[in-house]
Amino acid sequence: MFRTIYKEFGLREAQIDMMLSEISNTRYSEHHTSVTTPDLSFYANGFRLFEFADDDQHQSKTELHYFQMSTTPENIILFLASHAKVIGLSATAALATVTGNYDLTYLKEELGPFYQELPAFVQDHIQDELQVCWTTYQEGQIQVQSEIVDHDFLGLPIEERLQKILPKKMLHSCVTKLGNFPGDNQYYSKCYCNILSAFRTFWCHPEIHSFLCLNEALPQSGKAEFDLDFFKQQFLRMGRILAPDCKADLLVLQSGDAFENAKENLRGRLSAGEKIFLFSSYNTLGEGQNLQYPVPENLSLVSLPSVYGAEDPRYSKKDMDALYLGDITNLIENRFGNAPFTRKELFAFCTKMESLYQNNEISANTLDCLIKNGIRHMTGSNSQSDYISLKEMESIRRQATRHIVQAVGRICRTFQKPQIVHILTTQDVVNFLDPVCLLGSTLYPEMQSLLALCPQSKESLSEERFAILQNASLPRVIALYFTNAVQRLDTQ
Repeated sequence: MFRTIYKEFGLREAQIDMMLSEISNTRYSEHHTSVTTPDLSFYANGFRLFEFADDDQHQSKTELHYFQMSTTPENIILFLASHAKVIGLSATAALATVTGNYDLTYLKEELGPFYQELPAFVQDHIQDELQVCWTTYQEGQIQVQSEIVDHDFLGLPIEERLQKILPKKMLHSCVTKLGNFPGDNQYYSKCYCNILSAFRTFWCHPEIHSFLCLNEALPQSGKAEFDLDFFKQQFLRMGRILAPDCKADLLVLQSGDAFENAKENLRGRLSAGEKIFLFSSYNTLGEGQNLQYPVPENLSLVSLPSVYGAEDPRYSKKDMDALYLGDITNLIENRFGNAPFTRKELFAFCTKMESLYQNNEISANTLDCLIKNGIRHMTGSNSQSDYISLKEMESIRRQATRHIVQAVGRICRTFQKPQIVHILTTQDVVNFLDPVCLLGSTLYPEMQSLLALCPQSKESLSEERFAILQNASLPRVIALYFTNAVQRLDTQ
């Protein structure tokens, strides 16, 4: 057959013999009949991006922008796993989101039997021990009160919102401040109202000695959108009206060189019995940081029963009494912002977009449009309005859910609890939660209380499609090939 084909190309007999010899020398032997599908995924190969931008001032001048990422976090994990044991230890390690976690489906496919999860009997044992700790919740000795602070205010003008939140003596100054935002910036006014609601909860509940208020951004002095000076003034005014015999302080804890010293100073003041309302951000305290502090004297608390014994150090400390969860907005780098992307932001943005495409959450055309606009947002080229909303993507919602689980975990570290634990949040946060991805997970009572605010949801069509792809017998790269082929046919 090969000789006939070569003759059609006009090759001489000597040339044909040479070609046939090359083929016979490169054929697999009988015991090497299996063929491994090459890994063509983004995770294995990274990406290379090019942009050719014509200069508006010179018709013959074109700028070339080139960006390359040759390796990915998933590729690094695979490399490490091929040389050593790698253990993922986190409360949200198994939460499936390609933008807020490793692509676990890809790792499972590549590692095969070497990818192991915690055995069921170990999970059951942990669950049994935690249920012993949580009997005080089940018996009603500890209550978790979760509340959506803006649930009854949606659609109301700012003045009517403030009337429901503030004492009459505070109305005029607050209406004047929050009413000055233009119509397009009513979001900031609503954020102010939500924080003022948190202040009211703090002052109206004497059992709250420590209150952790988490937002995407930190308040700053003189910053109109989130003014720390205004917050301090209204916090103290509200205290003088609602709790005149009570003293408390408002602090801001931010990352930086002084973070550890500031955190230790905060713990010292709380353990001395001071009442503190603490501002911080999700990036600073939402994940990994612990704020538990030694139990102050003469404080009535409920001790959780434990299988670990009274010598457990978690009995000598307590968590914050209350938590506010502000809106989560910065999950994806803002390609519509006034400030251009830095190189770090561009690579983070492109990595997330490639991951969403790899996970079949966006199409090839959508990926192309988003990548182009991401590059243009860094280089200053004219970007095209894409109007593509990523907020409802499964991985984005699950990334937000992961942040929330980690944030709630900040008040679930010790075995000493107040009789009432307060959790405040916004309607947007509740709408962002994805209860489906937490099914089967062991959740603290505080997180269970927050999830109870979510309407019951069913798996979406995209969730079903994702499950089909997960369970497909073909490698995912082949599934992606056929998906992309269909998309190309649709555009022709």
